[in-house]
Amino acid sequence: MRNVILTREYPPETTWGGCAIINHDLARMLAKNGHDIHVICQGVNKEYDAIEEGVHVHRVGIDARTHSIVARMKYMYASWKKLNELYGEGDIDIIQADYWGGEGIASILQNKSVLVIKAQAGTKSMIDTKNYPDFKSHFGLLVLSWLANFVTNRADCVIFESRSNFLDVTSQLNIDSEKTCTIYNGIDTNRYRYKPINRDKFGLPDGKIVLFVGRMEQIKGIDVLIRSIPKVLKKIPDAKFVLVGQDRDTAPGGLSFKSWMKSKASEIGVGDSVIFKDSIPPVELCSLYSTCDVLVLPSRKESFGLVVVEAMSCGKPVVTTPVGIIPELVKDNIRGIEVVPIDDVERLASGILKMLSIDENEKKCIAMESRNIVEKRYSLDSWSEKIIRVYRELLIKREKIKR
Repeated sequence: MRNVILTREYPPETTWGGCAIINHDLARMLAKNGHDIHVICQGVNKEYDAIEEGVHVHRVGIDARTHSIVARMKYMYASWKKLNELYGEGDIDIIQADYWGGEGIASILQNKSVLVIKAQAGTKSMIDTKNYPDFKSHFGLLVLSWLANFVTNRADCVIFESRSNFLDVTSQLNIDSEKTCTIYNGIDTNRYRYKPINRDKFGLPDGKIVLFVGRMEQIKGIDVLIRSIPKVLKKIPDAKFVLVGQDRDTAPGGLSFKSWMKSKASEIGVGDSVIFKDSIPPVELCSLYSTCDVLVLPSRKESFGLVVVEAMSCGKPVVTTPVGIIPELVKDNIRGIEVVPIDDVERLASGILKMLSIDENEKKCIAMESRNIVEKRYSLDSWSEKIIRVYRELLIKREKIKR
């Protein structure tokens, strides 16, 4: 197959969230399976074409601002031009595009290939859980949400990442159920595995480490985590909270969300217990997972919750809200996953304390069970096989329609 993935986010230049990691892993797995894979993604200051891990990567546009409708529209025009170039070189079987932001509009304008949308959180949920630095930003998100829904309603297939993701998006859109499927994301289990390291590598002191990984945005519930810290420190005074992720200018007044959270931590007297770090490469992130005592994801909305599976693959317990894949995981009574209500500071603190207090034998059992679950359910091989199967079924269906 000759396929194109349309995604503004793609490593290493534009790793803004889980979409970047998922699309990168999918592209290289498809290429590994012998398919001709092209990725059209956002350029930063320059445009270029390259072959990376067997994938043809086309960086287009130079305006990489994340909350600018103007930057997004420039990128869409550039991606449409690049798609035209690729059509000039030969037929394209499948175009897969991210849901958010209407990435697939370039495909809709061409209408020459099967269009698959990879769904993330529903547009209403995204808008309701974001901060807006100004009216222009809010309006821009509304435009992008309309565009995302417009494209998705016209796709040949929509792939959801979890049951909750399916319910979230389909509650807002009238999508034919025959055009949908749910495929859980996969992760690189060879990369994400326990790797003991020296804490000095990350400048971490002795004591319990509570880790958060995700974008610095309101949707991730970081404000709830900050407010829970005093309650944890009352029982475990030397605990440290490490918050890792790319900053966003989504605090009130268009200010840095990280700076806003730092000020909130200082206001309630826990500033010395919180360590903020920028996004770090997956290899180092794996080491940080291995170093921590518990991962915390207090999100208000997730389509999947990739960091939870990554932490489990490294054998770590998790405290999280019932978002994304979590409701499906807890049905199996898996040890090492503590689920707390969204926006509940008390329960979040209690969940963290519970996971920090487990003994060494329990830790070993949790690590072994979590690792086994990830290897069986969320490997890259099984994930890519399911995606390829869907692609082939769609192509067969299109051929039958042509006849």
